[in-house]
Amino acid sequence: MNKSKRHHYVPQFLMRHFTNDNGKLYVYDKIENRFYESSTENLFVQKDRNTFKNLVGENDDFVEKIYSEYDSYFAGVLTEITTKKIFDGKILKSLISLAYLSKWRVRQYDESFKMLKIFSALMTLVLVLKMKMKKD
Repeated sequence: MNKSKRHHYVPQFLMRHFTNDNGKLYVYDKIENRFYESSTENLFVQKDRNTFKNLVGENDDFVEKIYSEYDSYFAGVLTEITTKKIFDGKILKSLISLAYLSKWRVRQYDESFKMLKIFSALMTLVLVLKMKMKKD
C-alpha cells in the first residue's frame, strides 16, 4: 500500500468550507506582506509530518491514516450542519472531538506528540513481550 506524503496541519475538508468559487483560499503571507490565492492542497502541509518509524524501524504513516479516517467522518458532520442544518447533541460531541484532535496536528504540540509516540511504542513493545512470554 502506498504511504501518504503530504500531511496537513489543518484538514483540507475544513479549509474547503472557506474557499472561493474557484476552490481557492485567500492567503496572507506576513513575511512577504502580500495576499495570494492557493488551493487547500498546498496550505498547512508538511512532507511526512505524521510518518514515524515503527517497531521494526520502517517508516509508517499510521497516524496520518487515522487522521484521514477521522477527517472523512468529520467532513460528514460538517455537511450535516451546513447543508441539512442539523445541530444536535451528537453533532456537538463530534465538534468537540474535532477540536480536541485538531490540537495534535499543529506545531505547538509537536513535542508532546513525540512523547506520546514514544510512550505508545513502549506500550506496544510491552504488549508484544507479554504475548511472547505467554507463548513460551
